Amino acid sequence: MAAQGPTSYLDFTLDLATLADGAAITSAVQDPRIYRMVGRIAAKQSLTATESWLSAVAAGHLANTDHVFCIRSARGASSTGKADTPPASLQSPKPPPEDTLLGMVGAHRAEIGAPFDIGYWVAPEFWGSGLATRAARACMQWLELRGYQGDFVAGHFVDNPASGRVLTKLGFVGFPNEPYFCLGRQEWVDHRPMRWYRETPLGVERSTLS
Repeated sequence: MAAQGPTSYLDFTLDLATLADGAAITSAVQDPRIYRMVGRIAAKQSLTATESWLSAVAAGHLANTDHVFCIRSARGASSTGKADTPPASLQSPKPPPEDTLLGMVGAHRAEIGAPFDIGYWVAPEFWGSGLATRAARACMQWLELRGYQGDFVAGHFVDNPASGRVLTKLGFVGFPNEPYFCLGRQEWVDHRPMRWYRETPLGVERSTLS
């Protein structure tokens, strides 16, 4: 799905993360601007830790509890995207090289029947591009195409309002703040849980993924 506009655009794809992505992921998440704003990435995370996580994610993918994607730059994604890869588009005045890791997005649930928890991070040089919103929407739509018909949950640290705006654009509804332990900071941080409703509760505005 190619974007239209007067500036240059770069297609991107979501590819299921594998062990081969371990080094690139490890290098990216060692940036404190990333690990301080997500819950479960430690500061100075090692390649061994990343590979252990990727192995667990691969098992979760087979069990339909974890689906984690690398967001990559790729020209022509709208026509050449893999069958297991939902394409989207990124506006970029200075397009990065093809196959550059731009970020990650994924969905996790503890067990079948629980709602999928949507999480994401984007490399700082692409903040403000709309990439997180479009990638998260593509991930959610991918789950729906595979038959998922439940709600989605997510959340953001209160000192990361940009992530809150992403979730609001996607139609998530916020709840009262609560503490959440951040591995990267090694401390409890004020956190806002949010939920995207499949069925509209009384008093909640209906939202869609379209």
